[in-house]
Amino acid sequence: MPDEILEFLMREGLVTEVESERVLLEQRKSGKSAREIVSSMGLVEEGEMGRCIARQLKIPYVNLDHFVIERSTLELVHEDMARRYRIVPLYTLGKTLAVAMADPFNIYAIDEIQQKNHVEVLVTAATASAIKRATDQYYRVTDSVRDVIKSLGAARGAGAAAEEAEGTRVEDVAEGAPVVRLVNLVVTQAIRDRASDIHIEPRKHGLKVRYRIDGVLHDTLQVPPHLQSAVITRIKILAGMNIAERRLPQDGHIEVRKEGKEIDLRIATFPLVHGEKIVMRILDRSGIRLGLAELGFDPEMLSVFENVVNQPHGMILATGPTGCGKTTTLYAALDTINCAEKNIVTIEDPVEYDIEMINQSQINPKAGLTFATGLRALFRLDPDIIMVGEIRDYESAQIAIQAALTGHLVFSSLHTNDAPSTATRLIDMGVEPYLVASTLLCAVSQRLVRILCPNCKQPYEPSPFEKQSLGLAPEEEMTFYSARGCKRCNQTGFRGRNGIFEILVPEERVRSFIVSKSPASLIREQAVERGMSTLRQAGLKKVLAGLTTVAEVLRVTGDQAV
Repeated sequence: MPDEILEFLMREGLVTEVESERVLLEQRKSGKSAREIVSSMGLVEEGEMGRCIARQLKIPYVNLDHFVIERSTLELVHEDMARRYRIVPLYTLGKTLAVAMADPFNIYAIDEIQQKNHVEVLVTAATASAIKRATDQYYRVTDSVRDVIKSLGAARGAGAAAEEAEGTRVEDVAEGAPVVRLVNLVVTQAIRDRASDIHIEPRKHGLKVRYRIDGVLHDTLQVPPHLQSAVITRIKILAGMNIAERRLPQDGHIEVRKEGKEIDLRIATFPLVHGEKIVMRILDRSGIRLGLAELGFDPEMLSVFENVVNQPHGMILATGPTGCGKTTTLYAALDTINCAEKNIVTIEDPVEYDIEMINQSQINPKAGLTFATGLRALFRLDPDIIMVGEIRDYESAQIAIQAALTGHLVFSSLHTNDAPSTATRLIDMGVEPYLVASTLLCAVSQRLVRILCPNCKQPYEPSPFEKQSLGLAPEEEMTFYSARGCKRCNQTGFRGRNGIFEILVPEERVRSFIVSKSPASLIREQAVERGMSTLRQAGLKKVLAGLTTVAEVLRVTGDQAV
């Protein structure tokens, strides 16, 4: 009922007549609902629009974050119906079922619920985003997974042992509908929970499934022992692996479309005492890339880094442990300088995002395409800018440095604990110190800290120990925040991650230390004297801004100096 929504908004002075005409014109062009267009144009905030509709229809407006919905109530509205009509059942009172609706005008949804459950429906209004959060929270796939496991394992049957012993029988079970659905549900839930990895681990009493969310592993569910072979075989079939080989590690990948996203699953198996462990790395190929400003750089660091990436030649290295966001930083840097006038070529393992106007390639060791061989071939493509996914050995390091010396801008990553260690690591690989000193434009060391959930974080006064651990004076008065946990963050207290950075741009004095093979501690000391902000100091800024906790900063920086 687009006209009624606009009429309600105009009646309360939230939308002018001119704005209403713009909405109707856009609706005729796009076919979208008036409500979506009003929100996308930024004319009315979503919550205010919901309250306005509730007032005009004389129905309650509800904040779904304040509701705890019983399982028996949830079962009255199937997940498919809840998502299709954007509704959530709230509670039952006698023969009445209260539901929250993003579109209270939808009489078809109300009729269908009434007919299926033989109840009267009490309609309340809620925002579409709150309803999506609630459906994701309550219609969790793990519940469906448990239903599948229950149906498969209620009566194991006399033939179960034979199925585990005979490869053909296990394969038949793996291709069966219940196991197929079980694996699909595990992957779907991981994507909904924003997991980066799925760990499927064989234990004495079955398979344990864990999700890595915001860098931390969380237990999800337990799969009974008699389904272990079928589940692992199903994943190996999808990944194109040898299902008969259980003694050696294998690699593979699966391309799927889930939750409206193009997902690439990188699969790795490894034999353990109780069976094969599988790790599934989730790469969202259609994921939204971040700009440099959104990665977590403070304004001063951002200005320094932007200046460096716009240099005509030299080498820029992102450093840190696995999973700290190095590749994301490199992609953001390339996006900043990506234009039609430059030929940008990459060689990666794997290609995580497709970027327009950038020539991206992926290593294939089986075919003989390694970082080193790929780098040599890249020179024949007339590149201006080269990105190497990772410098792993002397050969790739030497070729990357030669590229930087011959007028190319080279981006790559390296595993070191901090920015000053970058130079010593290259020298340890066998690269001549004078070459490192003359080509290294910048070393960026980084970590990812979990960001406090804005809905439930709690202020508190820090203890003297916390102040001391961050290099603060005990007598200073300040407010820190702690993680509490709520529905929006799945009771973790955190939602999302952000980077903390340490940027070393070698000056003349630092370059002389590199040439003389000085230890990383002396290079670090000199860089700090010249104004380099350490990882711990960058983390402190985020603590003081109320974005994260002291424990998070200490967790990711370890024994780093203040």
